[in-house]
Amino acid sequence: MKDFDKIVAENIAQKLTEQNKRQADLAVYLNVPRQTVNKILNGRRSISALELNKIADFFSCELKELICELNNKECKVKAFFMGNISN
Repeated sequence: MKDFDKIVAENIAQKLTEQNKRQADLAVYLNVPRQTVNKILNGRRSISALELNKIADFFSCELKELICELNNKECKVKAFFMGNISN
């Protein structure tokens, strides 16, 4: 499995392309310098849960679309943030 930050970066980059948006647009929305978005996309900066939620709002998508590998139909959001859960 890929590193979480790499998965998120790839998904954000794909969403930017799909929606014809720019890194600068996302930076303005997040109220951060464009260089911060660039660092996220290049894996030089981790992303917080709050930022992930804002980015999902920016793209009008579900959080799952940003944190799951493409074509992974069994992605469990809770497992990413809390680890595997068992009763």
